[in-house]
Amino acid sequence: MPGKDGGGFFMTVILGIVGAVVGGWGSTLLGFGKVDGFNIN
Repeated sequence: MPGKDGGGFFMTVILGIVGAVVGGWGSTLLGFGKVDGFNIN
């Protein structure tokens, strides 16, 4: 819902990191390959 978000910057960063970890784990579980690092281009 629109409005003031109580989480702020750090909560957004933590949520993004947790989402990336869960997404990597889920993709490995579904057989899309192993997540063994990151690539910044």
